[in-house]
Amino acid sequence: MSRKNKRKEQQAIENLRSKKLLKTVLAPLLILLAIPGLIFGVHLIKQAPKKTIKESQTTQLVIKEKKYAEVSSWSELIEALSNKQISEIYLKKDIKFPQSEAELAKENRITVQKEKILHFDKTKKQQLHRPILLLNFLETDSNRYVVIQGEGREIDLGKVELNLPAGLELDFNEVVVLRAYHY
Repeated sequence: MSRKNKRKEQQAIENLRSKKLLKTVLAPLLILLAIPGLIFGVHLIKQAPKKTIKESQTTQLVIKEKKYAEVSSWSELIEALSNKQISEIYLKKDIKFPQSEAELAKENRITVQKEKILHFDKTKKQQLHRPILLLNFLETDSNRYVVIQGEGREIDLGKVELNLPAGLELDFNEVVVLRAYHY
């Protein structure tokens, strides 16, 4: 065997060794370098800004992580109660429901109906029929539990009564609910 052939053979063996070394060292090194990049990328995706609501909308309900909502008006409260994804509602300020049927009828998630309830007037010592405005939600079934957090804030219903969908349970936490009548 000539020197030339021996040198080619030795070069071929060295090429195979270097390829094996690259496979055994370089591939795991690339994988180890890629793992922190994947973790950091997932972290950035989780911190991506949430979609914002257009300013042209009249009701601006902000849903955070599709679990809770912050409300500051009666229409936002109705919208949050209608949304099946929300399990907690935070009152940003006191809420007062309008006392006219026309104003309440502007909200498209409810229907408004005039009713009369039997009320015992202690001063007159007799039973009277009091008019109320009954708000019926368009949604008929909502098996969920919603906590309304208020930090001492008020929901003034006045003569409005909410007819909640079947299965919707409300828990008022530090919220004062005011009504113009008592049963």
